[in-house]
Parts: sequence; structure tokens; C-alpha cells
Amino acid sequence: MQKKIIFILIFISTIIAIPEAKAQNVYSLDNTAIPQFFFNKQAGVRGESMAKAMTADENDMFSVFYNPANIGLLKGLTVSGSYITQIHDYKNDVYDQDVEDTEKSTFFGVGYNFSKYLQAGFSINSYRYSDQLKQKTDNYKVTLSSEILDNLFIGTNLNQYKDDLLDDKCFSLDLGFNYLWKFYSDVNSKHSLNIAGSFQSINNPALGSIDETTPLQPQVTGKKIEFELPVIFSYGLSYKYVFLNTDKKIYENLPAKTQFVLNFDYRTLNNSDFRTGISFGTEITVFDVLSFRFGFFDENDGTNKESENSDHTGSHFDWNKTEYTYGFGINFPLKKMNITKTPIDIKLDFAPLGQTTGGRKTGDDNGFFSYSLTLKFAI
Repeated sequence: MQKKIIFILIFISTIIAIPEAKAQNVYSLDNTAIPQFFFNKQAGVRGESMAKAMTADENDMFSVFYNPANIGLLKGLTVSGSYITQIHDYKNDVYDQDVEDTEKSTFFGVGYNFSKYLQAGFSINSYRYSDQLKQKTDNYKVTLSSEILDNLFIGTNLNQYKDDLLDDKCFSLDLGFNYLWKFYSDVNSKHSLNIAGSFQSINNPALGSIDETTPLQPQVTGKKIEFELPVIFSYGLSYKYVFLNTDKKIYENLPAKTQFVLNFDYRTLNNSDFRTGISFGTEITVFDVLSFRFGFFDENDGTNKESENSDHTGSHFDWNKTEYTYGFGINFPLKKMNITKTPIDIKLDFAPLGQTTGGRKTGDDNGFFSYSLTLKFAI
């Protein structure tokens, strides 16, 4: 235990030692599709439902989106996919026209636990910011993780971001750790606490554009404009309580299982003054079948501080400081239900959210709907 604490402290101290660089262009970048991968519509519905407090939570392939070390706690083969869509009407100031548009986000990821020392995965996340303007961004991610000490995992994401609007691509590196502390268990209950940290884009990558007609800064011609990706430090806790009711049997006389999850995240940016915030998420799963999720976050919008130095006045941007989220899930444990002999779980998740979680709201959004499907094979 002492070795693990020392390692975590050294790991965090090394990351914190990275020089701080406040960049105005990070704010300007919010007008491209890139922020969707960091702040707004993200990969998993479960994360959206729980206000993105997922740094320490390992549940499916969506979890590597928040922390690459999370893949180390997945068992066997895991396949996850999601689809998010939103229809909204807004005024496009650049083209001086009213737009009725559709945003779409898709995610597909697969991961496998090869051994104690190697867990790996690959995922593709695509986001179309506008059908009208054909703005699209893709994120390709290779995830590697290893259990270096008992229940202590470290991981890395190797990312490629490709943005059609900027006509450019870049590579970024994420690092993370997750320590699982099983501090109490008996016949009817189990208690555990995950302590984790995630550090995204630590190589400080940037996307650039030399398009003379770029909508971002149309007055600039013949000049390469670079936008730094957000360098995000996230720290999280995830407490899990599992209760086994041995007096009530379901699924081949197995005890009825109820699980409670409580997550907490703190997030800060190394290269910007805005988007620093905290988030809470909770999940209650009944009989290993039905899940109910809720979340809350509060963040520093930074609009007043940085909009004066950007090309946007912020007049049509409604940055949220607080928001409540919720969602639902249903799980089908096929082996327990005597449908298959192989341990397979099929999980469906849904989240009806009124606007982009933790992002801007442009015009009259009709809300968006998120759907996720996860398959788990314990092989």
C-alpha cells in the first residue's frame, strides 16, 4: 500500500511540474468541432448521465475516453458503441443565415484484457458539427494499460485528431492511473474505492489552418492559424457499494445484486483559465438489470475573462456554469438468464439531455438524445 501511494504522488507531481501556458487560442478553438471530444457531447451515455464524473470509473470501453488506465480493470472482451444526435435552430453569424441543423456523434471501441500486464483497445470517435457546413472531426485512439502493482494500473492513449474545417490533423498523448482499493467485504456486501488521475494532451498539440476563407477568422489571409488542444488534468474518486441479498434468489439461484456508485471529479486546464470545475455522478443498479443515473457539475465558464481577447464577443454564446443530468440503463446478463452458456452481458443506455452537457447552447436547442450499446464477453 505504501509503495502505491508513493508512486501515485510521484506520478501526479511529475505531471503538475509541466510548465503552465495560458493560451488564448484554446478559447477560439471552441468554434471548431474539437471541443466535443473534451467538453461537450462525449463518447458514452453513462458518462453524460453522470455529469462526466468518470475519471475513476471503469465500466466499459467509453471509460478510456476519460482515463486510459480504466481499460485495465475491464475483464475479457468488451465492445462498446454509441450514437448521439441533436437538432437545433440557430443564427450563423459568419454566413449571416438561419440554420436548422443536426449534430451527430458516433463512437465504436473494442478492448481486451490479455493478461495482468497488458490490456489494449482501439476506438474511433466521429463528430459532425454541422450537416449544412460539413464540419467533421475524427478521433482515432489506441489504448494500452498495465497492472504494475496489485490493483494499480497505468495507461496511455495515443490519439490522432483530424478536423475537416481546419484541414489538418495532429497527434496527442494521454496518461492516466487508477488504483482500486477494496477496503471491506463480507458475505452480503462489498465496498471499494477507485482513486485515479488522467492527463490529456500532455504533449501540448495544436491544429492549424492556412485556408484564406476559414470561417474562424475570415479577415486573416495567407497566414497559418494554430489552435492548441486543451491540456486537461482530471482527478477522480469512485466509491462502489455492492449488496448481495442472499435471501432472494434470481438467475439460477444467484443472490439478487444491488449496486450503488458515487463518483467525484475535479478538472483543470493547464493552458487555459476556463473550464475548471467539479462534477458528481451517482448510479443505482437494481438486481443487476435496471440502472438509474444522476449527475451535477459546476464549472468556471471563463467567458468574461477571455472573450475580450478573442474574435468573438460572446453575445451568442451561453456558457453553462451548472447543470443537472440524468439517464437510464438496462442490462441483460444472458448466461444468468439461461440464454447462452458463455458469460455475455448486453447493456443498453439512454440519456435525454436538454442541451450539450458542459458546453454552449446556441439558439433554440430542442435537446439531444444519446444511445449506447455495450457487449461484455468474459472470455
